[in-house]
Amino acid sequence: MLIKVIGVGLTTVFISLILKNVKPEISVLVNISGGILIACLVLSSVKDIIELCLGFADVSSIVKTMALPVLKIVGVGFLVEFIADSIDESGNKSLSNQIVFAGKIIILLMCIPAIKTLFELLFEIL
Repeated sequence: MLIKVIGVGLTTVFISLILKNVKPEISVLVNISGGILIACLVLSSVKDIIELCLGFADVSSIVKTMALPVLKIVGVGFLVEFIADSIDESGNKSLSNQIVFAGKIIILLMCIPAIKTLFELLFEIL
């Protein structure tokens, strides 16, 4: 799989560099398409990672209640980074920064139930 990812990445870069001088707007689309193709190549591995993490969640009820939210938070982080980088590549740094900011707020909101659970556990111990 690594060879495929590297191949897609290098091919995307070469095509993008060639098109950047001729049609810059298409160069951005090539970069986004290459990124999506690479994401599709690694999705099967992501499935394995999720199954492994959920397998760990079966060990205790604390881990079980935290595993899915943590996986969602990581997923949001990866997605926001991919989208923001793609937008930044298109030359719109301001919008890219705003998307990163919004992603951080969304992640913070998603953390609230986990933080609440941790405090409840802490108060039970004390």
